Amino acid sequence: MKRRIILIAACLFTLSACGVKEKDVKPATSTKQTIEHNDSFKVESLKPGLKVNVASGLLTMSYSIKNGNTVPANISFPTAQQIEFTISSEDGTIVYQSSKDGAFSNIETNSDILANQTKTWEEQVNLSTRNLQYGKFKVQAELVANKINDEKVVSPSQALSDEFSYEKVKVSPTKQTDIQVTGENGLYHVKGTFVKIGHKAYYTVEDGHNNLIDETLLPIKSKDGSVANLDFDIKIPKSDLPKNGVVSLVIYEKDSDDQISNSVDTTLQDFQ
Repeated sequence: MKRRIILIAACLFTLSACGVKEKDVKPATSTKQTIEHNDSFKVESLKPGLKVNVASGLLTMSYSIKNGNTVPANISFPTAQQIEFTISSEDGTIVYQSSKDGAFSNIETNSDILANQTKTWEEQVNLSTRNLQYGKFKVQAELVANKINDEKVVSPSQALSDEFSYEKVKVSPTKQTDIQVTGENGLYHVKGTFVKIGHKAYYTVEDGHNNLIDETLLPIKSKDGSVANLDFDIKIPKSDLPKNGVVSLVIYEKDSDDQISNSVDTTLQDFQ
């Protein structure tokens, strides 16, 4: 019996020696390990691009980087901000800067760009709310990274610039101010559209002699280009309503010099 056990053990040893063994399973290589073991990565193979578009007073700035390397690029940033967009007028005055006009946490962030792929960052600025003079402006976009693939950034920061013209919004004939009012006796619901020309919009309610509601910022439900969509309630105490007269809603815009323009009157109720 002992001899039989010894023979079985010997056979197993022989099979093992002849190559019968468990298949080795290698762990998947991480992105970081791939980068560390591949010296083909070059910062200069990161190709930046910048596109600027203005539509109905809304400026869209798109900054992109194409990774022309055969390995991924891991870009580290000291804060949540990753791109610094700066807008300046023809005389060099800065009218917008991401780091000053935006809010970013101080938490370090990272962004990956796979091999032969492109990543795009986009930021929008509503020019119509910044009281700008019409004219030409310059956009500069800059990557604010501090490390690329764990190496400190010592090369240029991939800064690019482009120009755009900010012109007076031309309202399409198909886009018209259209305001509907429902309700009575001090409780009214206003719905419709108001075509803006680019300034802040307000409303008042008056009866021809007195202001029943003083100047109030126009509540805009949403905006489609220059068309502001309206949907809000107006409440006036019954004691303030006239016994004889017309209660009107007046919507208008005001520029930085308090000049009123684009005024529209709508009757809320005619008391007789």
